[in-house]
Amino acid sequence: MLNEKEMEYDYIPDQFIQINDLPQNYICLHVANTWPSRTYSDKNWQDLINLINEKNIAVVLIGKNSHESGFYNVDKPTKNLNFKIGLNLTNKLNISQCWHVINKSE
Repeated sequence: MLNEKEMEYDYIPDQFIQINDLPQNYICLHVANTWPSRTYSDKNWQDLINLINEKNIAVVLIGKNSHESGFYNVDKPTKNLNFKIGLNLTNKLNISQCWHVINKSE
């Protein structure tokens, strides 16, 4: 969840900190659950990852477990998916490092 300051238009990230095993060329996917009507199924995510990997393209997974409270309470956990080529960075990045990973992606 972004705090109020992080939702500003002119977000300026901290300096990039090297991430071990981050591929040079990759597609970045944010893989988390949200409202049932807006959540891509695990099977669809896995099929997409498999297709990308079949093209010999690495996949980097990002996202963070969260919970939305208010009128409804909704858990928003990340998904546990498999890949042959890539890196799982779910629940491992701060917002700044996440920005850099997205920015460096294909």
